Amino acid sequence: MELVMKNQYPATLGETIYYVNNGTKKGCGDVKKNPKTGEVEINCYMIPEAEIINKPNMTGEYNVPLYISKFNKHVEPLLVAFKPEIREDILIDNPENRQYFTLLQCELDSGHPLKPEGQDNLDEVMTLSDMEVAFWNHVNRDPYFMYIEDSLSLVDQYWVDYNRKVVKEEAASSKNNEEDEIIDNDGKDLAYHATNV
Repeated sequence: MELVMKNQYPATLGETIYYVNNGTKKGCGDVKKNPKTGEVEINCYMIPEAEIINKPNMTGEYNVPLYISKFNKHVEPLLVAFKPEIREDILIDNPENRQYFTLLQCELDSGHPLKPEGQDNLDEVMTLSDMEVAFWNHVNRDPYFMYIEDSLSLVDQYWVDYNRKVVKEEAASSKNNEEDEIIDNDGKDLAYHATNV
């Protein structure tokens, strides 16, 4: 809004305003207001939509440290595909510090998450969750009904049998906790509800 006002741009309702941050540091926000003086510092400039459409290769002044930081933040999850010993060196803050890696170093890697809690173990992945078990019992379906023809034979039968057993046991447990009917002295039916805890 400050940028629109500074440029006295006649913005219309719902219009997209294109701009680039041209601050000098990673921490330079687009607009900064000094709480003591009330002064507003604008660290960005507008780009007309026509310029973006007609000059897609246009360059200009921009906040290099800020945009490198944003780029790195978006790319960081992809580092999981590289060996742990080079991950720290792939992303850089200064293009002049770029490193070069051998083909051996660049071989893709698996089984080494970015954080220890960032990788599920096989048992967690293959076992139906409590919500999934409840769902399959609610719709009264086998969790593997969608496998057509003989394709279920290609699945690890241990997990098929294990998950079917879990679904069956949960269904039996739910049945035991269903409403019990008790007849009172007047012959009226009273329903007591049991809840799974």
